[in-house]
Amino acid sequence: MSVIINGLDEHMRELEVIDNHLHNREIWFGNGAVEDSQVVYTIISGNGAYGSAVELLGASDTPVIAGMLKFDLHRVFIRSYSNNNPFYMRLIWGQGTVGDAETAKQYTTFPLQVPSAGNRQGQAVPTLMKRRLAGLDTVWAKLKSGTNLASVELLFGVHEYPW
Repeated sequence: MSVIINGLDEHMRELEVIDNHLHNREIWFGNGAVEDSQVVYTIISGNGAYGSAVELLGASDTPVIAGMLKFDLHRVFIRSYSNNNPFYMRLIWGQGTVGDAETAKQYTTFPLQVPSAGNRQGQAVPTLMKRRLAGLDTVWAKLKSGTNLASVELLFGVHEYPW
C-alpha cells in the first residue's frame, strides 16, 4: 500500500509542476537580457557548422522576480531569418564556460522551420531544455546552417520557479 501512496504522491508533485509551468508568468527578453526589450539578439552560423556562441542570459540575470530560484527558457521567438536554408539552433547552459557546457552535453538542439520566402519572420518556437536551471546558470545560443554567416534574429521567454 505504501508503494501506491508514494507513487501517487510523486505523480501529484509532477502535476503541480506541470500546472505551475502552464500557468506561470512568462518573462520575455531582448538583447542584453533586458526584460520586454524589442532589441533582438542576432545569432550567426558557421559554414555547415555552428557559429560562435552568443550569451542570452548571464548568471546574474536571474532571478527577475524576487525569491525565484530556478528558471527554464520556455520559448524562442524568431523575428527574422537571413535566408530560406535549413537552420539548427543549439541552446547551451552551464555554470562554467560554453566549451565546458558543450563537452558535458548540457544543451538541446532543434531545427528551425523557415517560413516561405515571402514571409521569413514572426515564428515562436517552443524549446525543450532541462526542466529547471539553477539561477546561477548561463544560457548561450549557437546557430548552424549550410550557408556561412547566415543569421536569425530572436527574443526569448523564460519561466521562473521558487523551487
